Amino acid sequence: MADSSATDAQIALLQAALDAFNNNYPDPSRVTTALAEASSVYNSASSKGLIGDKLAQYPTAVAEKLANVITKYQSFNSVKLADINAAVNEINAAVAEFKASIKLPEAGKFYTLRSAAKKFENKAGNDSKGVTYRAIIYSESNNATTEVTGSFTPVRFYRMDGSSAINDSASFADADFTKLQDTISVADDARLVWKAEASANGQITFRNLATGMYLTGANGKIYQSVEATPINVEGIAPETFRFNAGKDENGVTLYMNAKAAFNTIVTWNDTADVNSNFFIEEVAKDKIATQAFYIPNVKEGQFYAGTFAVDIDPTDGFITPYKVIGVNGDKLVLGEFDGIVEAGTPFIYNVEMIIATKAAPSSIGFTQVVAANDLTEGNYTYETKNVNGLQGVLTEAVKIPAGKAYINNSGAVAVAPEAGADIAANGAYFNGDASTTADEGDATLELGKMVGNALTGIDATKVIVLPAKVDVYSIDGKLLRQGVKSSNAAKNLPAGVYVIGGQKVLVK
Repeated sequence: MADSSATDAQIALLQAALDAFNNNYPDPSRVTTALAEASSVYNSASSKGLIGDKLAQYPTAVAEKLANVITKYQSFNSVKLADINAAVNEINAAVAEFKASIKLPEAGKFYTLRSAAKKFENKAGNDSKGVTYRAIIYSESNNATTEVTGSFTPVRFYRMDGSSAINDSASFADADFTKLQDTISVADDARLVWKAEASANGQITFRNLATGMYLTGANGKIYQSVEATPINVEGIAPETFRFNAGKDENGVTLYMNAKAAFNTIVTWNDTADVNSNFFIEEVAKDKIATQAFYIPNVKEGQFYAGTFAVDIDPTDGFITPYKVIGVNGDKLVLGEFDGIVEAGTPFIYNVEMIIATKAAPSSIGFTQVVAANDLTEGNYTYETKNVNGLQGVLTEAVKIPAGKAYINNSGAVAVAPEAGADIAANGAYFNGDASTTADEGDATLELGKMVGNALTGIDATKVIVLPAKVDVYSIDGKLLRQGVKSSNAAKNLPAGVYVIGGQKVLVK
């Protein structure tokens, strides 16, 4: 031990032996120590108003039981080992029961998570945005990355309307926080709503209604997961909780925290920082969006590529989803969906209307998507599909290599440069397997020079030397011509992609 050469296994054995010795040594101070811990737990809860029947409180009956146990052993003076062990066990059991009895959100019900921080932020980048009090937490996308930072995380929040006016010491002192109003309604956007799937023993499993992602606190970080991940919570005031994100690589316990500068949910180690205080508030099912959710940062009339974890109704909402029919010369031909767009299916959509709210301007704002099924039933799919060369991207962002095509920020089909291109979660890209077509479709996107080749996987700049005689096959492997001269192999063939002499060839 002195030279730090002991292994973890050796230390564990030593600790076990020490515990066994202490448990069999008649030391009355063990009762004193257990009583001190029990009194600290009880007094802390009582002083914070955490005894009662509200969320984050401990039931009165359980609190009284703990108080009675504390009183029972205040004058303990036995030196008998059996008496000491019985006292310590009863005290510890009462403390454990008390801690586990904290009133948590009820499993199966729906909640909003809001900042409880009445804190004046006077830092660069913060003061112009105002306070975070009652800001509502949402799941931005299906991004499941654990590489979150202070400015990049899919767990974010929208401030209340009126919060920007509370941005200096004078306005903060005179602020009427009751006048703050939501910038987006839970009746319109399911991203703001979290379902408590499980709730027991100081842990809650929260799942976002729109994305199906679980709120996760682990390794000192707050992020999202496709796996059910209970998060530890601590009551700090009636209806107010602190979310425990676990210990980081240095062994420091961190807590969920609302970062004012970037409207992001991060972690911080200071339990006294009120930015780590959050309300958990129940919302009735008939008050929430059970099928609709918003897509942020889009423009009216522009095309985008998307993939979602739920079935989409193409006949409702403010987007028109399209499937890829194929490439026709210098155009990408699109067709409307006949039925629902199944979860995990990539598609291209046009934004028909922008929803202007206090959270976004009218030029770049939200549009609404409507799911085909009730989101409260919890049916989500995280497997992506490839449909006619369009590859879905759902929970993990992808960097596509040079030569692959995608829809850029201007709504145009573009080819990734030498450095590649980043495709965000809930996006899609072209992997080079699109078919050719003579159809006109329901809509088209213009393709620049060489873009069509990137979509079909045909390199028009590559010179192919064919043998004198070749066989001709359809793209699905059917023999069409056998032993014909290579110069005549494609003669009079309908437009399309063929395999001629073992090479994929585009016939226009």
